[in-house]
Amino acid sequence: MPKIDADLLRALSPMAVLLLIVLLIVIGFIRGWIRTAIAIQEVRADRDARLADSQQQTADWREAHRLSETAREKQAEALRESLEVARAAEDALKGFRTATAWAERERGGTA
Repeated sequence: MPKIDADLLRALSPMAVLLLIVLLIVIGFIRGWIRTAIAIQEVRADRDARLADSQQQTADWREAHRLSETAREKQAEALRESLEVARAAEDALKGFRTATAWAERERGGTA
């Protein structure tokens, strides 16, 4: 094994350390460990846009639910009113039947 001169080793050490640092920085950029400020700003802008879109969708769904519930309540009220009218009509028909049967009995017919 060749003998390495101590002066040469001392001269190469700072260069090797500097080269290693530069190499690590380049690898960091390539692998994505280090990001530029522009890349970070783009990621944040994209995140903010998606967040705003999500919040708008949530607001739209809440409004749709509110409208749906309003329509359901109106439909339920209309159904209650229809049932009330149907019950009143049924009571009226029962009254007519009873009155007709009573009138028939009074006239001497069969009911």
